[in-house]
Amino acid sequence: MGVPSGIQVSHSVETTLVHLLTECTTNVLTHAPQAALVDIQFMVGESRVDVRFRNDSASPVREAGSNRDRGYGLRPMTERVELLGGALSAQRDGGSWLVQASLPRA
Repeated sequence: MGVPSGIQVSHSVETTLVHLLTECTTNVLTHAPQAALVDIQFMVGESRVDVRFRNDSASPVREAGSNRDRGYGLRPMTERVELLGGALSAQRDGGSWLVQASLPRA
């Protein structure tokens, strides 16, 4: 799993996006195995890349830190994205779970 070919981003942004997609995928497999659909969208602008990761099963919100034995966790991923000048949000969206990230390309 990685950034689609043809999208030019810095190595640190690419690494962060790969970790984010891995974390989101792990979360679906762990918390929403009944999800029938996972949609990943990349939107590339001149200076930013935005990613939307949505699954069609809004599992209950867990307490922060209640699952520290797996993955990177969304809180550390948010911190990593913010260190690169980006933003990350994760929330229920109707009957779906939506994670959105926006990062500078450079």
